[in-house]
Amino acid sequence: MTRRLQIDDLARFVAVSDPQISPGLDKVAFVTVRADGDRDDYESTIWIVDRSNGRPVRYLSGGKDRKPRWSPDGRQILFLSDRGLKEGEKGVGLWVFPVYGGEPRLVVRMERGIADSRWSADGGRVFFVSGVGEEDEEVRVIDSIPIWFNAAPASPTTSGSSSTSWMSRPVW
Repeated sequence: MTRRLQIDDLARFVAVSDPQISPGLDKVAFVTVRADGDRDDYESTIWIVDRSNGRPVRYLSGGKDRKPRWSPDGRQILFLSDRGLKEGEKGVGLWVFPVYGGEPRLVVRMERGIADSRWSADGGRVFFVSGVGEEDEEVRVIDSIPIWFNAAPASPTTSGSSSTSWMSRPVW
């Protein structure tokens, strides 16, 4: 017997993203995201899996961990996270952690966020993209934009021209 999808079912879905193969080609790091209905938020985890047998080598969960990037020698992973931030505090941290044991270490936290990060070719430095300067008072951040559309299906045209579906004609 089938049933309709319920809002509580969302907690069972796991989205997998951002796979990164290690320099030695023997491991893959990736991010899983799932809904946390109790907190009305999302939880993300970085997994490191052995490619030969599919077994987890390590996982990292302590905030909204994301964007894992292997060091050139494959012994460390750089990642972005909001771990350690208090409620309402702005910023994103750039963290590094050893693949074979040890705790993550904060490299830098940027109040204006970090968009992406990379290791230098020799593994001795990291580079990242972040906003700088003062925030412009004329700029407003919009958290959400409500969008409605007409869900009635379009009737087929009889003029021989190609029909456009209702999805291509949103009502703003």
